[in-house]
Amino acid sequence: MKFLLKAAGIISAAILLATCGSFPMDTAVGSFPGNDNGIVFAGYGTVASNGYLYVRAQEDADANGAIRILLPNVQCDRPNCVLWQIVRRDGSYGLAGGSNGVVILRLSDFTERETVSIEDEGEYRMLMRVYFRDPNGNEASAQLRGLVRISVLKANYRQLGCDDPMTAWRLRISDRCEAQYSTRGRVALCGGGC
Repeated sequence: MKFLLKAAGIISAAILLATCGSFPMDTAVGSFPGNDNGIVFAGYGTVASNGYLYVRAQEDADANGAIRILLPNVQCDRPNCVLWQIVRRDGSYGLAGGSNGVVILRLSDFTERETVSIEDEGEYRMLMRVYFRDPNGNEASAQLRGLVRISVLKANYRQLGCDDPMTAWRLRISDRCEAQYSTRGRVALCGGGC
């Protein structure tokens, strides 16, 4: 797994969108050397996000919430066509594994705690290498990376609800989205178009 972590001295993570059979070989600068995030994450209210997942978690809550890494259907000659690794906030290497399908991780896989703590707040990077057979049948690979940002809300914090009695100001953002604010800085985004 060390080869994932040394490339260009960059610590991050990602995923490759490749399909089985005949497909074009991309000749542009790849996402990893291009300093882009390409892993597709899902979870914590996000259906799919390219390269970045923002997680809001409450202090002292159970850290078993699912974070999914969505992977393409790739064929290779290895037991696992996708190798991935979590990089902790301090730069040390965390959990690593391989897969041939969707990877389901828990928030605790990033934080290494069973409950959420204020100390867990920050950015956690992932590195990924996807192996596949090119149209000529040769093994090829791509490196990808991604970022999970964990924001920890204090245990006694309560988010402002839409049309909450404590709403002091309203800002119309679009026909289907309104921001509502309290005098304590709590905010709610309301409507189906936010």
